[in-house]
Amino acid sequence: MGFEAKSLKFSTPVLITGASGFVGSNLLRRLVREAQPKKVYVILRKNARTWRIDDLLRVVSTYIIDLRDPLATNRFIKKIKPKTIFHLATHGAYPQEQYDEQEIIDTNIICTFNLMQACLGEGFDVFINTGTSSEYGTKKKPMREADMLDPNTAYGASKAWATLYGRYLALNRKVPIVTLRPFSAYGFYEPLGRLVPNLIVSLIKKRRPHLSTPSVVRDFVFIDDVVSAFLLAAAHPSTGAIFNIGTGKQTNLAEIFSIIKNIIGVDIKPVWDKKISRSFDTSCWVADTKLVRKKLNWAPKTSLRNGLELTVDWFKRNMNLYEA
Repeated sequence: MGFEAKSLKFSTPVLITGASGFVGSNLLRRLVREAQPKKVYVILRKNARTWRIDDLLRVVSTYIIDLRDPLATNRFIKKIKPKTIFHLATHGAYPQEQYDEQEIIDTNIICTFNLMQACLGEGFDVFINTGTSSEYGTKKKPMREADMLDPNTAYGASKAWATLYGRYLALNRKVPIVTLRPFSAYGFYEPLGRLVPNLIVSLIKKRRPHLSTPSVVRDFVFIDDVVSAFLLAAAHPSTGAIFNIGTGKQTNLAEIFSIIKNIIGVDIKPVWDKKISRSFDTSCWVADTKLVRKKLNWAPKTSLRNGLELTVDWFKRNMNLYEA
């Protein structure tokens, strides 16, 4: 059986973990919009916060599975026999989560191990693992997939393990496991506690946002472009590939604040406070995207200004989700 999304074909059944999260929910929406939803299987943890996808749960096949349990994971994979797997379940991507190292290990390492092993037992056409730019740690130049990994958080270290383990399995077993490393994704359904939603909500409510240092930078990539990269990687599977998903351009806090302020049309100044700086804040954080452009013919289509305009408009129409 095949799946086609805007001329991108890959096999069904499709399995998604982490579908209730920011990136996962946007990916699920694209799949539901462009596919046969009943061929899309969603794994949720018990007590998952599903506010992003409540309207989709009735049209896809949803299961409550604890991926920390290898037996339950194996039984489920044997039952549905997924051919395309999007693994986005993660913990520690947001500042408030980065202190729970046991949960980070359980989710990012144990769950990934169990899922990969179960899928290997049944066979699959492509397994897309989700990495992160945090695997690189601090660099002084654009980050390349071949760079030495030097993570400076438990989250980054756990994701580096998952990436390297997936690559080991891919090369050792000759199976199509691919890792995508998104940089600073932003857009629809992004949670509060992250820069772009905090800025948008603060400025809509005419509050002065607190920011660390104007020179801190990130490589901001719009969520629709990130989702397109996942679909492309699934449609063109490769063995052990790792791809950066970024724009190749970095933007500092002062610049992104100015853009969002101008879009919303308010005259508000931020409160600059070095005391809220984080250990991994840096003046260089940008993807080298040559490999993904060459191998997948992927490049972001959305400029930062346009992406932020779309995001601000979406937040204005969906503020109730955040106020609740």
